[in-house]
Amino acid sequence: DNMLSGSIPSDLGNMENLQDFVAYDNRITGTLPTEMGELSKLKNLHLDKNKIIGPIPSEYKELTKLETLYIHDNEINGTVPEDVCNLVDEFVLEVFTSDCAGSNPEVTCACCTNCGEQR
Repeated sequence: DNMLSGSIPSDLGNMENLQDFVAYDNRITGTLPTEMGELSKLKNLHLDKNKIIGPIPSEYKELTKLETLYIHDNEINGTVPEDVCNLVDEFVLEVFTSDCAGSNPEVTCACCTNCGEQR
């Protein structure tokens, strides 16, 4: 916990050589910026355990180098875009919250069959 707070600036999408963005277990709020879909070299995006809300932007399908996406323990909702699920064979996706095993998970995903499953 670095006690980072506030939203992720959309300018982050201009950091064309960024490979890792790790800011888990903080107080980051707001939505996932669509501009982050422009980070063509991004390999690891770890934003779990924050206060991020909303869906995963469809623009994240452009993150073709992405190996891990950890955004669990936030207020992420909606459907994980299928193109995001299919980025790479070894892609690790963790988007679920602790209550996703209930009867009404807030996130649905075509790329896995069990809550929190990694493929």
